Amino acid sequence: MRFTGAKIALFTISIALSQNALAACTGVSCEGKDPAIEGCGSDAIVVARTFINDSRAPTYNMATLELKWSKKCQANWGLLINNYGFFAEAYETLDSVSIVNTTTGVERKFVSGGFFYAVSSPMTYGLGRCTYAKGQASFHSATYNKT
Repeated sequence: MRFTGAKIALFTISIALSQNALAACTGVSCEGKDPAIEGCGSDAIVVARTFINDSRAPTYNMATLELKWSKKCQANWGLLINNYGFFAEAYETLDSVSIVNTTTGVERKFVSGGFFYAVSSPMTYGLGRCTYAKGQASFHSATYNKT
């Protein structure tokens, strides 16, 4: 049987899409793992969102803190986004982001130690459990926290 380029390309795309739909972990097996590496971000939704503001300019949102949920992975994680974008090096660092599972009492934390556009905490199993995210960002040597 002879394949044309269009049929081969379509076959390759369908394999890639089906692999992306699979999560490498589910439930408790996601505990402490990276949501991007495990493929949990593809169906993630934002459960809650808040902002970290500069106290010297309280109307300016320095960073966005999100609590994320993946149904297919049954896991939550925190995402901290630098609102300065690609100019972050000059102004702001994302210091850390955590996910806290109040049902188990476990806190999973990612400490960035540098300039990033966004950082994620490790995941925690969240089905039927209470979780929240915490973030810390620095702006011109001042540190701000948000839960």
